[in-house]
Amino acid sequence: MPKEKALIKLIELILNGSLVEIKPEFDQCKGSYSYCHGPLADVCEGLDDALAELHENGYIQREVYDNIASCPSCGSGMFLLKAKCPYCGSVKFSKEVVVEHLSCGYSGLAEEFIGQGGTLVCPKCRRELKDLGVDYVRVAEVYRCNVCKDVFSAPSFSYKCLMCGYEASIQELKPKEVYRYTVVRESLEKDPMVKSILGLISTLTALEYKVKAPARVKGRSGIEYDFAMAVWKKDESAPIAVVDLVKDSMSDEKLLSFFAKSIDINAKAKILITYQRDPNLEEKGRKLGINVIDLGNENLVKKIAEIVLSFDYEKRGDLK
Repeated sequence: MPKEKALIKLIELILNGSLVEIKPEFDQCKGSYSYCHGPLADVCEGLDDALAELHENGYIQREVYDNIASCPSCGSGMFLLKAKCPYCGSVKFSKEVVVEHLSCGYSGLAEEFIGQGGTLVCPKCRRELKDLGVDYVRVAEVYRCNVCKDVFSAPSFSYKCLMCGYEASIQELKPKEVYRYTVVRESLEKDPMVKSILGLISTLTALEYKVKAPARVKGRSGIEYDFAMAVWKKDESAPIAVVDLVKDSMSDEKLLSFFAKSIDINAKAKILITYQRDPNLEEKGRKLGINVIDLGNENLVKKIAEIVLSFDYEKRGDLK
């Protein structure tokens, strides 16, 4: 659960005031930017996904810090640049110097001017060139392919991605924005669900459950459903518990919708958290096997953990 672990760490650091800015640093060993440093050094895996989720929820703001080239196949910024002849694609080419004879105006590769005994002689007028800057000048540096013999001013460049092995011209590289994040602590503190979800994830992961929040689960019908949280036992395909949130007014329709999707994914424990208590709907939920719990319940995290454990015979009694 890399992303969930990173989320827990991020929220904890934000709430205790230890984290007000998340700035990328360039990792010379990896050849790319990383947020995995300082207080976040122990949650490298899943950190990017966790930051993206916090940004979507408005808990952190972002601005472009840099814009780098990335592989169009896997998005990596780690690749090896390769130079080759633009005409035949050979990697066998050499750098040459273009020389101009100032007297007659002839220009050509330096090797054309080499005469007997190593003296410089103009191949056009056959005069000897003695002094650089007086008799002749070096006009430019060019490249000559050792295979097709063509001359070119600059090689063409391609790249090989060091992560996925994809090879293409550098024109195919995609720009990738790198962000600097600033914390919006007020948004996090105003959400009454944040600490509860954080506590619940911490409690259930400590009990060695697999937790995803939010979670998308595929039912037996083939339909995928979204939940605020899903909990699995190790090596089991169907979740032992699912949790959803109802922020606005509760209704029979919402209760039945949650019941239907929970049945389709074969979840054992079905838990609905509401922002307002409704004893009538709590009773209806009980008849459907749904635990309806209001957010104001002071033992919310413990109560939900107890419900999950009640369906797990191997772990009953583990919650202290």
